[in-house]
Amino acid sequence: MNIAKENLQVHRSSPGRRFLLYGLFLIVLLDSLPNIGLGIGLGLSAMNLFLYFLLVLIAIRTVVGIKGIKFTELDVHLPFLLLMGYAGLTWAILGIFEPSYSAFQGAIAFKNQLLDLFLLMVIFRYGVESQEDFVWLIRAAMMTVFISSIVVLIDFLNIPNLDFFGTHKGRAEGIVGEPNQYGALLAFCLPIAVAVMPRNRSTILYWVWRVAMFSSVAMLISTGSRGAYLAVFGGYVAGAIYLRHYLNMKQVFQYSVATMAVVSILTLGLILYYPDLLTGRFEDTVSGSLDTASAGRVQIWAATARVMLEWPYSLFVGYGWNSAEFSGIWKSAHNEYLDRLYELGFLGLILFITLLVCVITRVKKVLRTTQDTYRPILIGYTFGMLSVTVAIFFVALSNTWSFVWAITGMVMGLQARLRETPLRTHDESNADTESRVISATFRPT
Repeated sequence: MNIAKENLQVHRSSPGRRFLLYGLFLIVLLDSLPNIGLGIGLGLSAMNLFLYFLLVLIAIRTVVGIKGIKFTELDVHLPFLLLMGYAGLTWAILGIFEPSYSAFQGAIAFKNQLLDLFLLMVIFRYGVESQEDFVWLIRAAMMTVFISSIVVLIDFLNIPNLDFFGTHKGRAEGIVGEPNQYGALLAFCLPIAVAVMPRNRSTILYWVWRVAMFSSVAMLISTGSRGAYLAVFGGYVAGAIYLRHYLNMKQVFQYSVATMAVVSILTLGLILYYPDLLTGRFEDTVSGSLDTASAGRVQIWAATARVMLEWPYSLFVGYGWNSAEFSGIWKSAHNEYLDRLYELGFLGLILFITLLVCVITRVKKVLRTTQDTYRPILIGYTFGMLSVTVAIFFVALSNTWSFVWAITGMVMGLQARLRETPLRTHDESNADTESRVISATFRPT
């Protein structure tokens, strides 16, 4: 009991810090909006300034705080830092020995695609301390993304035409722009949003949240992103299998049937309103060549493989950071695994996969001793991350990663607090283990 009281005293809620972090999340969203952004100069944006400002505040708190901040989660930080270290090494080698390589562009890509993402994760992990703050931030972030879906849907259906978001060949774009990236973002956020969804029907937030989720599902379908569809199906099925001992499979089946019914109704409505959108994507998938079905990806992947085989050592060490953009093949392989292999070889690919595996598997380690109040959040995050691992097989998530790593930092912080929570009694633990049932009501505090 004394330990519990001490933890509660140390990790007190801080509304001021939580609002600062939420402000950073809003800036990340605004900076990602197509044709808007908050850029100040090449490689510098309002997000960067706020990011570095909060980083300085955390550093000051670490130095002057009575107990400081314990930097943990080395299982995630280490592969991330090693990945950045190896990418930085290949960047330096290319910059010195390859005249055609733009070291400046490579540095900008390194900052945007690795360093800033790592700092986002760190700031959202260590910016606040209490369970309440982390849950509040996760709920606020999900609500912000899903409320934006209402605006995107209104603009997409022209009721009225707000002219905020565009379309690509009739496919809906969203807050991160390109349809495939927006679809991947929604696939990641949906299960987390379900986990923190309000349950009190007497509040207006209950209904706003459901309208926002309904709009988000509609926008996911409207992206016409087959990669996002596969991410939802493959990621969620993989999540159900991976966490089967912590799920009530009967309720999973019931939710799945209800979800398919909603998706079918929305799909039918979109077909009636915009028949060319989904029928065209379906025809491209089932008819024509494999290249047509993959929207040209197969040719890009084959060309990438041929270039790597011209210098077999590249399979082990890669051609160097950001070299794909200057390869003459394409700016990206439209496959982040292949991008990492081409640029950083098997060494970089292994580090990248290790990083993804660590952020997913570490969640399961605390599920058995986690209170039912918080367990749905961890499960929803696992489903979302597994969907991301599928989505990046078909698209490079240049903008979406900012949201993914920000949420990851929040979830890591929540995990750290849950690990400090005293274990329940032996009888309570046995009852939970034998039932292996997660609370299907999903009622976070």
